[in-house]
Amino acid sequence: MGTRVVDVVFSRLNITSGGIEENWRYGATRKTIVATSTRAASWPWTGGAPPLDHPPCGYRGELCSATTRAFAAEVPAVVAAMALTALVCSICCYLKRLKADSSAGWWLICDEHLVTAVLPKSTKLDLSFS
Repeated sequence: MGTRVVDVVFSRLNITSGGIEENWRYGATRKTIVATSTRAASWPWTGGAPPLDHPPCGYRGELCSATTRAFAAEVPAVVAAMALTALVCSICCYLKRLKADSSAGWWLICDEHLVTAVLPKSTKLDLSFS
């Protein structure tokens, strides 16, 4: 038994006449599309040609080698690992720079700002910051 190859006719509504008219005819055996009306606009396919009858690697991947399929699965994993490494390095560099720039820390108190006093136990302790 053979496969039936059918031509397809694309039609649309003619607003002025109110009827449906043929605009494009797709020849399945020649794999071409032809505008049959002056009202037919350009067909939105890339290059004006219809897509392939099947995916490049087949429906189950039988037309591509196993290495091609494995490579296609490894690429996203490698890109994700590189992005994670870049993120970790960026965070480490930021924290190192923040630690090195201790003058920016408002919570740090220098020794010269502290005034210490040795007082007897009966005296009330009063610390002041200059």
